[in-house]
Amino acid sequence: KQMKETKQDGWWLGGGKYKEETFQEDKQKVVEFYSQNGYRDAEIVSDSLSYGTNQKDMYLDITVEEGPRYRFGKVTWEGNEKILDRGIVRLIVVDSGDVYNTERLTKSQEQLRNAYMDGGYITAETYPQETPRDGHVIDVHFTINENEPWTIKNVFITGNNKTKDRVIRREIAPWLHPGQTFSRSGIERSVREVQQLNFFSNVEPDIKPRPDTS
Repeated sequence: KQMKETKQDGWWLGGGKYKEETFQEDKQKVVEFYSQNGYRDAEIVSDSLSYGTNQKDMYLDITVEEGPRYRFGKVTWEGNEKILDRGIVRLIVVDSGDVYNTERLTKSQEQLRNAYMDGGYITAETYPQETPRDGHVIDVHFTINENEPWTIKNVFITGNNKTKDRVIRREIAPWLHPGQTFSRSGIERSVREVQQLNFFSNVEPDIKPRPDTS
């Protein structure tokens, strides 16, 4: 089921066509599926392609080495000052004793970064470090570098020929104006408000940090 394009022939599977590029992608999907279900070391160790005697039927043989199933051990973090520990707990969706899952690690990292961006820390960095130990357990430690908060200096509007710029500025003013602390959720709200004017088919924010300022 993980192999979206490479399937057996048959009306119930809807497959039968082989493409080398999609086959390589589908093999990666299989490995990712394993890593999301505890099998951190899983890999496809070999695959082969052969034909039947009629030279029409194609056979794909894939050999998977699953390895052991891991669980999360200790989950720790350091470097957070602006977000309290109880806030970090809500953002990290990795719990001790749960089956190892790379998707949850990625989601935890994204939620941490988004939370810091909401507070103006657009250059905040989060690094999850995995440490294996006996019993197929993986300890996870998040290192957080908050850096400094950023403020909005200028708001430019381009591509607008449907209405006055002041109409757009009026809609975004509560969440996006010069001097305000940068907020990811404020950007998203501003985009929604402009879209609801029904003047534009696309509203795309272009965020450009100025390295010489913050």
